[in-house]
Amino acid sequence: MKKLLPSYISSTGLRPGPSVWAESLDAVNLSAVAGGDATLPCDTRSPQPPDALLLVVWYKNDVPIYSYDGRVKGPSAHWADASLAGRARWHATPHSALRIRDVIPTDRALYRCRVDFKVSPTRNYKFVLHVIGE
Repeated sequence: MKKLLPSYISSTGLRPGPSVWAESLDAVNLSAVAGGDATLPCDTRSPQPPDALLLVVWYKNDVPIYSYDGRVKGPSAHWADASLAGRARWHATPHSALRIRDVIPTDRALYRCRVDFKVSPTRNYKFVLHVIGE
């Protein structure tokens, strides 16, 4: 009897399933060299100034891995999943982006940046990160 697995689990373990990669069709392709840095841009400027940025959440294959809460002041505004091992940081200026240092092969994935504002509608940006030299 064949065992059916949810779309996010393959028979080889937790890997992007069909639903995750189907989402990547409208994603921007980015590349990074293994051991180097990856920059994943995310426009956090409000289309309706003087609107306020409330929250930025980064997902890797639909799992939250990083967030910045604009309602909180100081370092506690940033949260990162342990899978990033201190290698990632979101920067608001000069260009809003998540920067991942020391890229490893398992960083290859579909990433999504969700930006929530006080007034403006939520925006999402998608990227497929390819790791060269994996």
